[in-house]
Amino acid sequence: MTKKEYNKNNQDVKNQKLIDGLLIVRDKLDLAAKFQPCPACKEDIRKLSESVYTKIKSLQRNSELKKEDFKKLNDLDYINTLTDIAIVVAKIIKPFTKRLKPPKVYEKVLEEDREGNAKVKELLLETKEIAEELIKIDKNDSYLRSLYEIVEGDIRAVDFKLNADPVAFYLFDKAIRIGYKTHLLEVASKIIVKLKM
Repeated sequence: MTKKEYNKNNQDVKNQKLIDGLLIVRDKLDLAAKFQPCPACKEDIRKLSESVYTKIKSLQRNSELKKEDFKKLNDLDYINTLTDIAIVVAKIIKPFTKRLKPPKVYEKVLEEDREGNAKVKELLLETKEIAEELIKIDKNDSYLRSLYEIVEGDIRAVDFKLNADPVAFYLFDKAIRIGYKTHLLEVASKIIVKLKM
């Protein structure tokens, strides 16, 4: 066997391991999307699953991901960062809102979504473990690192919803809505995502 053949064989073995792991990741993301009670979060998980499928296809063809594929991944990273900022804002503001009575719908949503969010968290934790193993196979793959970080961000968001009281959840929702209207969170999260690259 020539050195070239040996290297190709090693690459093929590595790619197959990554494909096998990513197929499991995709299945878990698809299942998480099914259980996800929040429509916007469900859509983000679906987009991440589609991105994983694109990565699988590129590994099968032994080709690089296109720029637009990475842009889709960065968009999901930016949404996660926006959510992280909203969580921090809600936690900072909450001590100053002792008399705040959020509409009953926030309590209702938290209660109704609890079971679905718990299942989503479980599936995302399993996905995170697989992503960690995949990074060990190819430490230089920036896609795998981004995938790991996005799944971590999704876990933080679900964890917040599972542990938030109606006041914190209301403040979180308001922070996101105000952030979208004023574009403040959008600008901040885009800066953070660019700094991470």
